[in-house]
Amino acid sequence: MKLYKLFVSFLIISLLFIGFFHPIISITQDLGRHFLLGEIILKTLSVPKTNLFSYTYPDFPFVNLHWLSEVLFFVIFKTIGFNGLLIFSTTIVIASFGLMFFKLFKSNNFLALSGGSILYLLILFERTDIRPEIFSFLFLSIFLAILYKYREKYTKWIFLLPFIEILWVNMHIYFIIGNALLFFFLLENIILKRKKLFSKKTKVL
Repeated sequence: MKLYKLFVSFLIISLLFIGFFHPIISITQDLGRHFLLGEIILKTLSVPKTNLFSYTYPDFPFVNLHWLSEVLFFVIFKTIGFNGLLIFSTTIVIASFGLMFFKLFKSNNFLALSGGSILYLLILFERTDIRPEIFSFLFLSIFLAILYKYREKYTKWIFLLPFIEILWVNMHIYFIIGNALLFFFLLENIILKRKKLFSKKTKVL
């Protein structure tokens, strides 16, 4: 059974690699803007607070929620080029899913969850360009891995979450998912503790 799980995991990870590791023929979508903003931030050591690329309203207030991703993309691009950036992006995505599959190995619903993953990949392949959201994939996977581990048994890894969240806030707008996960896991923990307490009181009576 373990060999079967390894094969399915390898298949899905391979699909990820094929889907995301494609040559960059031109600067697509928002990548050019990310490069330029990353360069501006490095040169000025400040994050622009207005929409610099608007012709009609350049002074419009703008909160850049992925400035750190832009700096990182620009540095990698200038250091090792497009191919290096592509390898970096693909590695982040594969690491994110790989972490989840590592947790799936212990699940009794491995087959169903794997099938769901393949369906999700079909949606994900519509957005294979290099984007700041790759960091949300990674941070989400780390959050889930740590929170589920903490649910099973206390772990000091839980103290990493605030620092990861600080990075997440500055790398992509989906950082709110991290806050939501913490809230729901905390709520679940409170409910379970109340149930146990109520159960003990009932037994005493």
